[in-house]
Amino acid sequence: MSRARHRLLLASVSVAAAFVLLASVAMAASSATWEGITWGAVSGTDIDVVDGNLIVTDNNGSFPAAHYNTSVAFRNSPSQSVSFTMIDGGVDTVAGGVYIEYESAQWAGLTLGAGPGYDNYMVYWYNAAGADVLIDTHVRRTAGEHSFEVGLRDDGTVDFWIDGRRVVSAPDFGLEYIGDVYLRARGGADGDTVTYTSYAEGTYAVPTSKDECKNGGWQDFSNPAFKNQGQCVSFVMTTGN
Repeated sequence: MSRARHRLLLASVSVAAAFVLLASVAMAASSATWEGITWGAVSGTDIDVVDGNLIVTDNNGSFPAAHYNTSVAFRNSPSQSVSFTMIDGGVDTVAGGVYIEYESAQWAGLTLGAGPGYDNYMVYWYNAAGADVLIDTHVRRTAGEHSFEVGLRDDGTVDFWIDGRRVVSAPDFGLEYIGDVYLRARGGADGDTVTYTSYAEGTYAVPTSKDECKNGGWQDFSNPAFKNQGQCVSFVMTTGN
């Protein structure tokens, strides 16, 4: 083999190797398996799993997020819940939270979490008809790990929880099922990240009478979970059940 052909062959191998390397990097950035779910990265987003946490990075995307579709069986269940924990950098840092798309029209859905420009955690809902609602949870963003939950009750009421406390209960969201789920990284500079430390979907079974909370019954509920009997009773009294 001539030296020229040998150099050409080496160059071809190098190009091929570089292509494989770039392809593998792109695949790692565009999808990740975490908490038993395969998440896809929305355009402009990198996602990765580090030390058991999901890292969502804004790389100049208009909607940076990790995304997956819930199963048909889950959507058809009578009541649904999604819960997650994330590490918040505090006010004036990139904002994280969940966005749930649930109507046939694209982008109709609701958001729970931090919003760019807001010092508190917010609930934002909008639909194809142009109706939208912005609700202040009055829970201030603070640095550290926080837990969140969105629960759909049988009667259509949606409960929003932050750090084990129900902060909003809305009967008129029109949420029929929990569909596409997005874990977001909003309003930061390129390269800013949000770290999600856990995620789960399940059945949202709420107490319907004070008696269900007594004699340790409050401990039987996990979605939502209560810290004591009093919190369980308060939930029943304030939801009208």
